[in-house]
Amino acid sequence: MAKSTHSNTQDGKTNPQRPFLGLRSFEEQHKSQFGGRDKEIEELFDLVGDHYLTVVYGDSGIGKTSLLKAGLMPRLRENFYFPIYTRIDFSAEKPPLDQLRDHIYSEMKELDDTIPAMGEESLWEYLHDLKLMNGLVTPVLLFDQFEELFTQGKNNDHVKDFVRELGDLAQNRIPASVKTKYKKQGKTVPSRYSKQNYHIVLSLREDYLARLDELKNHIPSIMNNGFRVVQMTISQALEAAIKPGKGLIDEPVAIEIIKKLPDVSQADFDVLNEKGSDKQALKVEPFLLSLICDQLNEVRIEKGLPNIDKKIVAEFNVDDVIKSFYRETLKKFDSNVELAIENLLLDADGFRKLQPLKEFQSEYAISDDDIVKLVNSRIIRQENRNNVDYIELIHDVLRDVIKKKRDQRERIQLYKAEKEAREKKAREEQKARELQEAKSRKRRRRILAIVGLIVVGVLATYGWMLIEQKKDLKQKQNQFWEIAKSIPSEKGFEAYLIEYPDGQFVESSLKEIESFFWNQAIQDTTAQRLEQFEVYQKEIANLKTNYKDYYDKNQFQYENKAKDSITKLTESRRVDERAWLQAKDDGSFEAYLSYIYERPNQKKEYLNRAVQKVKELGTSRITIIGSLGELRSGNAPFTYAYRQNPENITPLIGDILKAKISRNTYIVGTNLIRSGVWREGQGAYVSGVIVNADMLVLQILYKR
Repeated sequence: MAKSTHSNTQDGKTNPQRPFLGLRSFEEQHKSQFGGRDKEIEELFDLVGDHYLTVVYGDSGIGKTSLLKAGLMPRLRENFYFPIYTRIDFSAEKPPLDQLRDHIYSEMKELDDTIPAMGEESLWEYLHDLKLMNGLVTPVLLFDQFEELFTQGKNNDHVKDFVRELGDLAQNRIPASVKTKYKKQGKTVPSRYSKQNYHIVLSLREDYLARLDELKNHIPSIMNNGFRVVQMTISQALEAAIKPGKGLIDEPVAIEIIKKLPDVSQADFDVLNEKGSDKQALKVEPFLLSLICDQLNEVRIEKGLPNIDKKIVAEFNVDDVIKSFYRETLKKFDSNVELAIENLLLDADGFRKLQPLKEFQSEYAISDDDIVKLVNSRIIRQENRNNVDYIELIHDVLRDVIKKKRDQRERIQLYKAEKEAREKKAREEQKARELQEAKSRKRRRRILAIVGLIVVGVLATYGWMLIEQKKDLKQKQNQFWEIAKSIPSEKGFEAYLIEYPDGQFVESSLKEIESFFWNQAIQDTTAQRLEQFEVYQKEIANLKTNYKDYYDKNQFQYENKAKDSITKLTESRRVDERAWLQAKDDGSFEAYLSYIYERPNQKKEYLNRAVQKVKELGTSRITIIGSLGELRSGNAPFTYAYRQNPENITPLIGDILKAKISRNTYIVGTNLIRSGVWREGQGAYVSGVIVNADMLVLQILYKR
C-alpha cells in the first residue's frame, strides 16, 4: 500500500512539528522523546537482568508498550542483550508456536547472519545450542499484549502447543522430545543444557493478571516476579509533556495542561514544590496526557503559532475528548470506513484485534489513501509480520466508543431485518391464503352443484374454525401487548412492532415510543437539553422511515414542540455565547460573577472558565456570625439563604465554585448588607454558608 508522506515521523525520527504521538505507543526510535519513566526503566532493567522470567502488568493505556519499546529495549541493547519484541496473533490461521519460531529466527538472523537454520528441534533446544554473536549477546523475548492469549486464543486449537513450549522456555525445563531423543541414543541430556542463556518478559493488562494462574501447570513461577506499571506522578507528567516537544511546551504551560486532567488540583503542585517527588500521589493517566498534548499541538499548528501557550490551554476543553476525537476524525471518511472499523477491528466481545490489511480493504472497499489517513489520524496502526501487513485500533481507549456505536447500529439493523422478515412472511402467508381460498371457492362451487345442503354444513364448520383461530391470535396479541406495556422503556413496544407489524396496537406503540424519547428530552434541565431534543428528532425520523404509512395519516404529537424547543434553545445558546463574550471582553470580577449568577443553563465550558476567573480575581475569608438559635429568629442573610433551599436548613459547604455548579450558591448583594457585622462585608458577596456546631459561618468573597 502507499506510504504516508505526512505523519508524526520523518525518516524514522519524530517529526519536530508533531512530536506528540497521541494514542500511539512510543517506538524504539523515539527513545530520546520518551519522558517521565526513567525510574521505571532502571527498575525494570534490573529486574529483567536478575530474573529469567518477568511479568509486566498495568491498566490499559498506562504505557506498558511504550515502556518496553522506548524504555527497556534501548537499555537492554546498551548492555549486550538482544530484545526481540513479539506479539502473537492468536486469531490467525498460522499456529502461534510457528509464528513465534519464525519471528525469533528472522530477528536473530538479521543481527547475526551466521546462526544456523531452525530445524525440527524444539525452541528450547535451539536457544540452548545457540551462540548469538559468539555468545556475546543474550536474547530477551518480549511478549506484548499477552492477554490476547485469553481473548483471541480461547478458541485456538494450537494454543496448548504454544503454552507447553513457552512453559519449557520459562522454567528451563527439558522438553519431553529432548529427553526421548537422547534416550533413543542411549545418552543422558548434556549438563550444558542446565544453563539458561535467554530471558523472557510477558506484558499484559492488569485485569487479566489473575488468569495467569491458569498457566501455573506449565509455568509454576509465572507469578513470582512482577513489575506493575502505574500512573505518573506530577513531576513525571511534567517531563512527559515537555520532553517530546523540545521547546513547544515549557514548564508553566505543562503545569496548566496537567491541571486540566481529572483528579489533579493545585494541591498536587503544592506537594511537588514543598515535599518533593517522593511524596507525590499517582495522578496522571499517560495516554490521556499524550492525547491532550497531541490535540493541543494540532490547535497550535492550525493557528500558526511557534509553541503552545497558556491561552490555547485555557480554551481547550477535555470533556469527552476521546469521543470527540474519534467522532470528528471519522467524519472525514465515507460510511464504509466506519463500518469496517466497527465490524473487523473489534471481536464479538468488544476487544480490539489484529486484522490482515488486505482483508480489511477488500471486504469494505477501503482505499490505500484511506488507510494512510487513518494511520496519520491515529485511529489505527499498521505493522508487518512475516511479510504480512496487519492493522488494529491504535489503543483500547477507543474500544468503548466504537463498541457503543456498533451495538446501536446492529440494534437498528436487527429491528429492520426482523420487520422485513415479518412483512415477507406475512405477504407469503397472504398469498398462500388467497391461493387456498381460490381453490376452496372452486371446490365449493363444484360441491354446491351436487349437494347444496352438505355444502352449507361444511361452510358453517369452516367459518367456525376461522373465528376460533382469529380469537386465539387476538388473545396472544393482547398478552404480548400487556407484556410490552410492563417494560419500563421503549424496548417492549419495539418488540411488539416487530412481532405484530400489522397489529391493532401499532399506532399506540408508536405513540408510546415517541412519548418515551420526549420524556427523556424534557427531563434534562441543564445546558445539554438541546442534545436531548436532537436525540428525540433523530428517533422520530427513524419512525417516519420505518412506518411511512402511519406517518402519512398521523402527526407525531410532540414533533412541533421539539422543533420549537430546539429553536428556543439554539437562540439561548446564541444569547449565552454573546453574554460570555461580553463578560470575557470586560474581564472584571463583577462581569464574570454576573455571568455565573444571571445566566441560566450556561454552557458548561463557559461556566467552568468563568468560575476559574472569579477564583483568580477574588479572595475569600471566613466570618463567624452567631448561633443558629439567634439567626433562626429572623437574621436577614440566613433567612435569604434558607429561602433559596427550603428543604435544607444547613446549605452545602463549599466555595462559590462548587456551590454554583451544583446550583446551591447563596450570593447576597450589597443592597442586603446593613450595619453592624454586615458593615465589614461592604462590596463583597456571601459565597458559602457553613454550619459549625451551633455557629453560622459565612464565606465572603471579595474582589482582589
